[in-house]
Amino acid sequence: MTAMPDTSAGRVFRVNKTCLRAIALVVVARIFIWPHEVVTDPFVLRAFQSFLQNPMPQIASSRRRLLGSGAAALGLLHQPVADLRDSRPAQMESALAQASKLIYDPSLSRIFETATKLFHNPSHRLEKGSASLLNTFPDNLIICMGEEHNHPRHHAAEFSMLKALRDNTPQHLPVSLGLEMFDGTQDHAAALDDFVFGSDSLSDLKRRTDWDETWGWRISHWAKLLSFAKANRMRVVGLNAPAKVSDFVERHGISGLLGRPRFPEVDLSDKAHWRRFLASRPGLAAARATTISELARAYEAQTLREEWMAQSIAAHAREAGGRILTIMGRNHVVERHGVPNRIQRRLGDWPAPFTVLLQGAEWDPKDGSLPKCGKFPDESHADWLWYMEHLKGCPTN
Repeated sequence: MTAMPDTSAGRVFRVNKTCLRAIALVVVARIFIWPHEVVTDPFVLRAFQSFLQNPMPQIASSRRRLLGSGAAALGLLHQPVADLRDSRPAQMESALAQASKLIYDPSLSRIFETATKLFHNPSHRLEKGSASLLNTFPDNLIICMGEEHNHPRHHAAEFSMLKALRDNTPQHLPVSLGLEMFDGTQDHAAALDDFVFGSDSLSDLKRRTDWDETWGWRISHWAKLLSFAKANRMRVVGLNAPAKVSDFVERHGISGLLGRPRFPEVDLSDKAHWRRFLASRPGLAAARATTISELARAYEAQTLREEWMAQSIAAHAREAGGRILTIMGRNHVVERHGVPNRIQRRLGDWPAPFTVLLQGAEWDPKDGSLPKCGKFPDESHADWLWYMEHLKGCPTN
């Protein structure tokens, strides 16, 4: 196991050694606490092997974070013996959820409502009842949530939102889920339908959508959302442009594709959107661009993805109606310039999309009731800012 070649190599080695001691402690403890067949379960052994093969964290600022990361990777957190024969995705969800509680404090979570300038505790204000924040939602509504793709508390918030949306929506109204992580294409739509309404497993869905090539982040981040949708027969809609199309635009530009059948209308005239793109340089192509033409092509590819997502959402809204929770990267939602305004352009007779930005923040250790954020954004930024702790630990994908 080698450290990164920088001046902190000695510190990295010490942290790695501590990681291994923590792993050994957990393994030994589980040998005496769990039945023999659990410790020798092939799933557990593969998880242990995978953890040893993956790069160790360069910095571990607390023992709590270290133990949580090791426990999540190993899948060795305590579960009742009766649950050991659950499906592998269910075991994985349980392990990750319990590890997240070791790393993060779930109580450090507040929704800031920009219209009223009020903070709300999601544990209470998303529950079904007269005090729910969702009671004012119209029957037909699109909610755009912007996430950091590898933040476990963001995924926990998304699950809370999806569950609350189902619980607070009359049964005669459909609730559906739109995900940037899947393509808005016929083959991905068929795979998602066979997963939700058929007998396909999460592994089948990953294989049929060529997940590792088309998206690449760990599917475990969204496993709980997908499992909830399947359990409730809730349609899941892929939103994104196929990677081969956006890659083509990054290399050659978009002009040769505009106007083709089923190709979305692409608006490149939004100056505020362009300025924000220049300031943030989202995506690898934009970050690597060294000429104005390369940057322009990266912007065209970014805008194409957003138009494709907006078209996918609008088409599903026209067909199904009801309430639609859509999840995508924060950059596509902030200030409503990415996907939300492009949805509104297509659905002028629907309410404007409701926007929720998931936001990391510092919290006062003495008074954890509110985040330390200074000046809070106004309604032009989003409808809700959902604050929680910053991303921690070693996961990078």
